[in-house]
Amino acid sequence: MKKLLSTIALAGLTLGMSAQGFDNLPDPIEDVNKVVDNTPDSIAKALMSRPAPGSTRKGEQPVLFLVGNSTMRNGTLGNGNNGQWGWGYYFPKYFDAKKIAVENQALGGMSTRTFYTDLWPAIRQALKPGDWVIVSIGHNDNGEFFDQKRARAVIPGVDPDTCYVGFNQRTQKQDTVYSYGTYLRKYISEIRAKGANPILMSLTPRNAFDEKTGKIVRKPQTEWAAYIAAVEGVPFIDLNEISGRKLDSFSRCCYGYLQ
Repeated sequence: MKKLLSTIALAGLTLGMSAQGFDNLPDPIEDVNKVVDNTPDSIAKALMSRPAPGSTRKGEQPVLFLVGNSTMRNGTLGNGNNGQWGWGYYFPKYFDAKKIAVENQALGGMSTRTFYTDLWPAIRQALKPGDWVIVSIGHNDNGEFFDQKRARAVIPGVDPDTCYVGFNQRTQKQDTVYSYGTYLRKYISEIRAKGANPILMSLTPRNAFDEKTGKIVRKPQTEWAAYIAAVEGVPFIDLNEISGRKLDSFSRCCYGYLQ
C-alpha cells in the first residue's frame, strides 16, 4: 500500500496536481496538427444513425458501450462509406452477440467535455448493473473554452479543483469547464453508480509525426488517463503506446495511411 501511495504521489507531482487559482488556469491545448474533426455530414443525421442507448440489449444481457470520437466512429453511419473507419465499427466482431451487445456510441468531433454534456446523459440513463463502458476520448479537447462554433476545450491535466466558469456562446448558457481528469472521474463515478463497469483507454494514434523524436506523437492524455485509472482503481488500456510503438517501426512513408 505504501508503495502504491508513493507511486501515486509521484505521479501527481509529475502531472502538476498543485491547486490552481482562477487567475492561473492553463491555456487550452493547441491543435498543433490542425485537424478538423467535426463529422463532415449532418450532425442531426449522425445522432439519429447511432443506436439509441441500450436499444441493442437482449433481455437481461449486458451491453458494452463505447464512448469516444471519430477514431471510434467516423462519418454519419460509421460504416466506412466516407472512406474512413473508426475502430468501433469492428469491435462487435470480437464478442459473442448471444452474451453481450456492443454499442458504438462515439461520434466524430466530440471532446471529453461535449460528449459528457451532450451525449452522455442518455447513455447514463440506459446503463444497468453488469454493463461495461470503454471511455477513450480527448483528441478534440483543444481550442477555445467558450467559442461560438465548438466550445469543446477542457482544462489540461488532472487537478480535481480546477474549473472555469463563463458564458458558452454555442449553447447560449452559463457553463463550467473542468480538467480532463475531472471529466474522467465524472464518467467513472456515474458508471459505477449505475452498477456498471468503467474501463479507460488512451487515445488512438493519429497521422502525426514528431520531427524531433522521429516517432508518432504521444498525446499527454495518456499520462492523465493512466493516473486517473490508478487513483480510481479502473482498468487501463494504453492503446496509444501499444499502437504507437508498432507504428514507430514503420517507415515515414507509411504514416499517410493513418488518416
